[in-house]
Parts: sequence; C-alpha cells; structure tokens
Amino acid sequence: MRVRLGGYGVKKILKSFKFYLLLVFLLLIGGLQIQHELHKRELTQFISWNPRPKLVESQFIGDGKAVAIQWETQKELGEALEAQDYDREISVERPIEGSHRGYYIAQVSYKLKTYPWISGRYIKHITLDGSRIDSINNRRNKPEKGEYWLIDIYDTADNRISKQTFDMFKIVRDLNKDYLPLATYTGSLYYDKDDQETYLSIGILVGTKDKYVFKPGDIHVDTEFITKVGLMNVKTGKISFTTSSGKKYDQLRDDDKKNYKVTHPFESNPNHNFDSTISFSDSRLRYKINDYENETIPLKSTYTKVYSILSKGHSDRIDIDYIKGEDAYLYFLGPEDLNFDISILELFYPKGGSDTFKLFYNYRIPAEYSKDGQEHVVKNKEEFFEYFKGSPTQN
Repeated sequence: MRVRLGGYGVKKILKSFKFYLLLVFLLLIGGLQIQHELHKRELTQFISWNPRPKLVESQFIGDGKAVAIQWETQKELGEALEAQDYDREISVERPIEGSHRGYYIAQVSYKLKTYPWISGRYIKHITLDGSRIDSINNRRNKPEKGEYWLIDIYDTADNRISKQTFDMFKIVRDLNKDYLPLATYTGSLYYDKDDQETYLSIGILVGTKDKYVFKPGDIHVDTEFITKVGLMNVKTGKISFTTSSGKKYDQLRDDDKKNYKVTHPFESNPNHNFDSTISFSDSRLRYKINDYENETIPLKSTYTKVYSILSKGHSDRIDIDYIKGEDAYLYFLGPEDLNFDISILELFYPKGGSDTFKLFYNYRIPAEYSKDGQEHVVKNKEEFFEYFKGSPTQN
C-alpha cells in the first residue's frame, strides 16, 4: 500500500521539523544559561580567596646555601578573578609572597565563604542573590563544602625540599574548640634563639564581649573582639601562646628582629641599596629580568636553571603579572655567608659595565652595621669590606 503525500503534508512535516529544531535550540541555550548561572553561584559563594601556591621548579646552589623556587597559582587565581568579575566585593590576594626564616618557607592559603579578617561592626558582604553575610557572626572553626584554609611549611635543609601541610581550622580547634582562626597576624615566621625552634604566627579570635552604649536618642551594643596571636611550631603543627622558652608573640617578634639583624646584617639591611630591578630583603631576592639583559648578566651562563626560574613571571610588576599567577624568588638559607651572598649578587650585574652600575656603587652602610659605628656610603667592594661589620660568625 502506497501513501502519497501532497504538498500540504510535506509543508506540515517541514513546519514540525523547524518547530522541533527551534525547540532544541532554545533548550540548548537555556541549558547553557542555567549552567553559567550555576557556575557563577559556585564561584561567588566564596568571598575570600588567597590561592594556594604550587611549587613548580627549584634549584639549589652553593651546596645548599640558596635555592631558587618558582611558584604558581594560575588555575585557582583564574577562578578567583572570574568570581571577582561577577562580584567586585569579593576579596582576592594576588601576590605569591609567604614568609621565610632560616631553612623554612611558609605559604598560607584559603578559599572561604566569610571574611578572615577582623572588620567593623557593620561591615557585611552582599552576595549576588542579595543575602547578607556577617563577617564575624557567621564564622566557623570547621570548613564548609569547598572551603579550605591551609598552611604549607617547606623545609629546605640538606639540599632537599620537604613539605608539611596543616589545616588552619583544625590546629586552632585543637587548641580550643571555641576559638576561631583569623588572617590578621597570621603567616610570619620567627626564630627563637633560646629554644632554637621556628614558629609561625597564627591569628585567633578567642571571644567577644558586648558593651551596652546609652546615648541620648541612641541605645546600641558595641561588640569587642578579643584576639590573641598563637605560635605554631613548624615541626609539629601545634599551637601555643608561648614558645617552649616562655616567650609570647610580642617578645618573640621583637627578639627575632634584633637577632636577625645581628646574624644577617647584609641580608636584613632594609635600605634600597641595589639596582631597582633587584628586591633583596629578609634573605630573599626577587629580580626583574629584562629582555635586553639576556646576554649581559653572568647569572644566565653561571646558573642557567636559576636564571630560568627567576625569569618566570618577572616582567614589570603590574596587574598582568598577578593575573598570570607566577612568581619566583632566590632564598638564602641558614646562617649568612657574606662572601657567598656577594658572589651571587654580582652575577646580576653585567660584566664590564660602568662604574655607576656596580653592586656596591652608592651602597649605604647604616651606623649599626659599620665597624666604627658611623654611617658610610661606599662606591665599591673594597670600601664595603673596609667599613661593613658583618655578622659575629664571619668576623
């Protein structure tokens, strides 16, 4: 039996086909839009981002006296900046810095649904859907789904790098189940010369206290936030409010600063004594490598891999560098070795350069670092060694 379709039947089928095609197209567009909105909500539920640095590459030099490390946060930083594009109130920490003392490097990172800082009484965050998040009252000492707050401790002793990771929520909770972690004061390494241990500072909200304020036409409650700074032993991950030698945070911080200046006078000199492309403080060097210097600075031929590491993410320090999520440093490890430090720094200056573009041209030696207790401005290496006092272990 044959069925013949007339012109009307064909047109009807074609109309139905176009209708279903349009329907599929609309469903696809709608599905993509829903997917986009779900993705947006997934990202913007986190209002505080400090992406976790990943150690990409490293190279020791000088028999373990220094190590070059390249860090990156590209994937997570990209998500954080996307979230910030949707909601400008979202906080994103872009630079990769951390803290360094002796043979230890600390990196603190988090992704949170609340603010980790102490803020004003009325400061709240308005999310995309209009809900309000109180920056203090909604804080917890246990992470919700997708949240994290981590401390990575890198030990660089003995020409190797080992890592321990501690959960900020857990170590504060282990100290006291009612305490809350804070980003305020968190993340600085200090060395206690008396017990010879290294500690990381940890900000802690230990409680609140309400104060009733009575004024003509105004009655309200002011909340005082009671905070303390804990000290985490980098070996054990345990927090206490004193070191094993009995020092509280303020004393440890002040003693560490004084001791570091004595034992690392060259690496702790806060004055900007070098070329503007070199940032050198707290035994950590960052260098901005320009294209025209590729063949002129001795570092490239002497330590090729170190040069390669330091060149990652180090063009002009503008937003594009932070967006790239890359950074690299040369860390000077352990006791200060003045001769080694100088031999490395000299590699960042072109051979045969002008006298005004040398390592110690116009180098200022503060009175506290000079042999005669007077300030000196030197022009070359010979004058530097004539006046610079150096550390007690090198005299």
